[in-house]
Amino acid sequence: MKKQVPVIIIAVMLILFSYELRSKPIQYNEDGSIQYTAKDGSVTIIPMDGKTPYGEPIEDGKRTVRRGDFTIEVIYSSRLSDDILDGPVKQLFDELVTQLGRWVNDNPLPAESLRLVISNCRFCKTGYCRRQKSRGIILTTYRGETELKRFIIQYEDLVKKGAAVDAAASAVKELMPVK
Repeated sequence: MKKQVPVIIIAVMLILFSYELRSKPIQYNEDGSIQYTAKDGSVTIIPMDGKTPYGEPIEDGKRTVRRGDFTIEVIYSSRLSDDILDGPVKQLFDELVTQLGRWVNDNPLPAESLRLVISNCRFCKTGYCRRQKSRGIILTTYRGETELKRFIIQYEDLVKKGAAVDAAASAVKELMPVK
């Protein structure tokens, strides 16, 4: 009986814990926020822009490629993403910077500088990604505030070894202007 007491206590604690979880149902709203409803009926709404579905804050990433007065800013946007910059997406980010460096050195440059904004919608449950209803890594080029082109890469396509290099090369070929 003495050996069973800790097991019984753990079982009771698990039952109470699961009861507590049931009393706070979670709802994913269309605007990308998460809504918690307590036992007493009170509702808490948490905006999830710039956070993973687990509530972890997402950091922006930024690198700049230059030649003379021309620059390309490569920006990983926390506001437009639902996952942190790591793993295959970090490899893609780094490879894009490398490929853009080659492009800048090998091509005639446009008159105005450019921005390449990366939106990583891996889960599409919360925040901006939920509102967009579009899963994937979306690369968008801008000149000033004007959107020029978009290129979408599926997360699953980056998992294979060497896939980030191929994806970055395809993206640069598709997105960068050629004179």
